[in-house]
Amino acid sequence: MLPETPFLQLISARAETALRRIENSVWKDFCKLDVEWAGCSSEHVELAVAMKRKRSMVKEPFAWGKLEEQSWFRIKIPESLRDGLFYLEWKEQGESTAYVDGVPYAGLDVAHHLPDS
Repeated sequence: MLPETPFLQLISARAETALRRIENSVWKDFCKLDVEWAGCSSEHVELAVAMKRKRSMVKEPFAWGKLEEQSWFRIKIPESLRDGLFYLEWKEQGESTAYVDGVPYAGLDVAHHLPDS
C-alpha cells in the first residue's frame, strides 16, 4: 500500500507508478510448450534410464498412472524464451522435480518454491 502523504497533488502520479509496477508483474504472454511423456512405472526409474525411453507427445486432456507411480516428462524451452525471464505453469497433483540439463533444479509442488536464479 502507498504511505500516507499530505501532498494530495502527488497521489495521481504515485498511483500510476504503483499501477505500472503491478501491470509489469502480471503474466500476459502465454505459449503452449510441447510436452513428451516417457510412460509411468511403479518402480523407481533413474534419469539416465528415463532419457533412453521412447517418448510420446502429451495431448490434453491427459491423465497418467496410479497412486505412488512415477513418470518422466520432457519439456523443451524454446531458444526465444531462454534469454529472458519466463515462468513455467506445471499443473500436477503429485510431487515433481524439475531437472535442468540433467541436474535437479527444483521441486514443483505446493511444498517447494523455485529458486530466484
